[in-house]
Amino acid sequence: MSVHHHIKHITAVSVGTPPNGYSYEGWKTTEVHFHGFAGLPSACGEIVVSPEFTCCGHQWRLELCPGGDDKSPREMIAVYLKLCSSGKIFVEYSLVVEDTVYYDWEALFSCGEDYG
Repeated sequence: MSVHHHIKHITAVSVGTPPNGYSYEGWKTTEVHFHGFAGLPSACGEIVVSPEFTCCGHQWRLELCPGGDDKSPREMIAVYLKLCSSGKIFVEYSLVVEDTVYYDWEALFSCGEDYG
């Protein structure tokens, strides 16, 4: 029997000079796991929705289209971060995909958006 130990270390790196008063301490991390990815629906436009979760005082969910959608290039997945609660918020977020067999992960993109 083998036991795999998975240690995750996240390091913040700034490119350019952060604005006065900027702090990484306000950043929150929420992990959403889509298990059994190979068995998820693979037709274009089919959506798998995560349960709602709370982050930064708001309710969110992830919508994953394993087979992509009409806006994604062929053979690409589509992932949407949806604000479920009312109000306005600007968020900066990243999507990270982790290979649970080899315990490797890769940041796919990072962006900022206004919600609400």
